[in-house]
Amino acid sequence: MLEVLFWSMVLLVIYSYALYPVCLIAMSALAQVKRDTAYVLNNRNARGGTIDDTECPQVAVVISAYNEQDCIAQRIRNLQQLDYPSDRIRFMIGSDGSKDNTAEIVSGFKDERIRFFAFEQNRGKASVLNDLVAQSDAEILVFSDANTNFAPDAVKQLSRHFVKDAAVEAVCGELDLVDPQSGENQDGVYWKYERLLKFNEARIGGLLGANGAIYAIRRHAYREIAPDTVVDDFSIVFQISLNGGRVIYDPESRATEEVAPSEQEEYKRRVRIGSGNFQAFHRYPGALNPGKGTLWFCYLSHKVLRWFTPLFLLCALVISAILALDSGVYIGLLLLQMAMYLLCVLARHKRFRFGPLKLLLFWLNMNLALGHGALRYYFGNVTGTWGSTSR
Repeated sequence: MLEVLFWSMVLLVIYSYALYPVCLIAMSALAQVKRDTAYVLNNRNARGGTIDDTECPQVAVVISAYNEQDCIAQRIRNLQQLDYPSDRIRFMIGSDGSKDNTAEIVSGFKDERIRFFAFEQNRGKASVLNDLVAQSDAEILVFSDANTNFAPDAVKQLSRHFVKDAAVEAVCGELDLVDPQSGENQDGVYWKYERLLKFNEARIGGLLGANGAIYAIRRHAYREIAPDTVVDDFSIVFQISLNGGRVIYDPESRATEEVAPSEQEEYKRRVRIGSGNFQAFHRYPGALNPGKGTLWFCYLSHKVLRWFTPLFLLCALVISAILALDSGVYIGLLLLQMAMYLLCVLARHKRFRFGPLKLLLFWLNMNLALGHGALRYYFGNVTGTWGSTSR
């Protein structure tokens, strides 16, 4: 029984990170062949396309800000430079009880497109988003962050999908991470790997959530989220998917954001997201219903198994230690795991980082933060209030 448990833990991790992408890409390829065939034979489902200014729908860009005095002015200037008809766009900005000069900076901009709400109490991002959406009558809501910058055509790229296809209820854009010093793209192997999964999940109707930096939904598809919601971007879009709405991914709708200035700050961000992941897991039990089809398949394979990977790794280590008492094979497997973790401890010193070891360190740190986040959630230390970070 212990051996079965050990190999089950190992195989679940391998499946989620290695086998699932293979299955997903195969399913995605078949779905694309079907669409291409329908396009050729029936001249329907044309892809891509652009819209001109007369077709642009009414849009509201929604941003919740907390203590963002260092970046909010740049963010507003970025919004003002968007290639979108000025009479069809509004910038809904809410200060979530900021203690710095965020409110004063935003109020200093004299632009009729800006609607600013200075909330006195720090209630959390979810509450601010609910209030901002309630104040908007725009057809399309574009959500973003205070420290993000849109490409000039980002909003128009997002909006075209709603115009071209009435079935589309949410569009997830693409975020590029850049180094503030060099300005270079700092996408690692893992970030590109996640992009690949999102692209193919969208093809089969299994896209699960969005990146909070850039996504859009139809106003009528918004469902108020609980005030203590941590991963608001995932929750807002996931609710649309669960309700049968079509969610697509557009890598041409681009935004940029600076990477976290320190590993400590990035770790804190991941812990918070980790706690939010487990909150979402318990909040949407209906997603575990196999009747949801491809959505269930992607959710279980891409999200649930990933969220429980720290537990799988811990169980594998403990079980192999027990089995090693009677088996030379499991002594070797135990030593292999211990060597992996030891290498990652050494790799915390930058001079030891190289190639595969660097990627392994990233993966283990990610799972450490996820496990930390799980403990935070299960011990009740999760609230809707939040602090700003550089990412």
